[in-house]
Amino acid sequence: MHPALGFQDLSALTIVKGASGAGKTTLLDVLAARKNIGIISGDVLLDGVHPGPAFQRGTAYAEQIDVHEGSQTVREALRFSAQLRQVYKVPLAEKYEYVEEVISLLEMENIADAVIGDSEIGGLSVEQRKRITIGVELAAKPELLLFLDEPTTGLDSQSAFNIVRFLKKLSNAGQAILCTIHQPNSLVFASFDRLLLLQSGGHCVYFGEIGEDASTLCDYFARNGAKCPLDANPAEWILDITNTGYTQSTASNWADVWRNSVELARINANISQIKRDRKDSVSSPVSNFRELEYATPLWYQVKVVARRASLAFWRTPNYGNTTTCPNRLKISKMTKLYRFHPILQPCRNRPSYRHRIPASWRLTKISPVPSLYYLSSHYTTSHHNASSGSQIRVVTIDLLPRICSKGLQTIAFRTVNGNC
Repeated sequence: MHPALGFQDLSALTIVKGASGAGKTTLLDVLAARKNIGIISGDVLLDGVHPGPAFQRGTAYAEQIDVHEGSQTVREALRFSAQLRQVYKVPLAEKYEYVEEVISLLEMENIADAVIGDSEIGGLSVEQRKRITIGVELAAKPELLLFLDEPTTGLDSQSAFNIVRFLKKLSNAGQAILCTIHQPNSLVFASFDRLLLLQSGGHCVYFGEIGEDASTLCDYFARNGAKCPLDANPAEWILDITNTGYTQSTASNWADVWRNSVELARINANISQIKRDRKDSVSSPVSNFRELEYATPLWYQVKVVARRASLAFWRTPNYGNTTTCPNRLKISKMTKLYRFHPILQPCRNRPSYRHRIPASWRLTKISPVPSLYYLSSHYTTSHHNASSGSQIRVVTIDLLPRICSKGLQTIAFRTVNGNC
């Protein structure tokens, strides 16, 4: 990434566009404070000052990949997000009421009680999952900004238009939105208010209003030697001409043209004025909530996540068939038939323990490795950009029900057999 200048205000729907490898997702991660590797320079200011640790609580980030707990319903997924990410002192009834508003806003009333599902058991469509992803982030009630990384990826043209239509409704309701879209069609592109255009290599080549039917954008490029054909899609056309690097009338690079443009100087002046105005009118950029990294205390997180994990185990047939108490007792009774086998005799010396432990482990099938593998892959996907402290916190509280369950099953089996 190279230096880029821009701003985001309320009720504005801003799109970040660029060719593959231009740095769209990298820029979004940096602005959302999700990057913890590499060298980052420059300033990200909120109301003219650097944001504190509560900044991420005031924002929401919808990732490109839809990762959900398949055994939950849509309403349960949104309520889970609201419980953990809204301020703890807010009454639970008020959080649930806001969830219903989000469901209505995203037009999900007909699927609110449907199970999300997964690749094994089926479930909701790709578009519906994308709406759930956006809804889960909105349920956190972000007060500052909503980030979306490629929200239309994998959708057909009609589904993509529906997603952007929902985003436009959110923007009109006062939500500031910044999202990346690689190659939208003309109808989708016309729904956005502002554009940040990146060239391959991370160079900024335009930032500003798009205008009705992309008139403002096309006028800028026309003044610099590139006129958009009447039958062309402006969203595709600007990618074609900026990827070539040079303008059609001069030997200048589009990034150089932007750095020397009147538009950039005007935006720089606007940002300076915004910083002065906000510093004078706002005493604290996050005055509505305390400077805490997490919205709820740890004990409350353990309670909510443990309940969700237990409910997921109960609703998962494959897990229940192998871990229920009757099946454990059957296994225990079966192993009683082999209690005179040398491996299952009372442990009297160290070699006996060395051979007995693996055999008992295989017979009871209580190895937690598959569960740990599932959890690690799940959270690596959904939290790969989170801070290391956040990853440890989330994985620990979701592992607790599994570890307790496995430990109790192990103790029960050893008690029934009574060989050691």
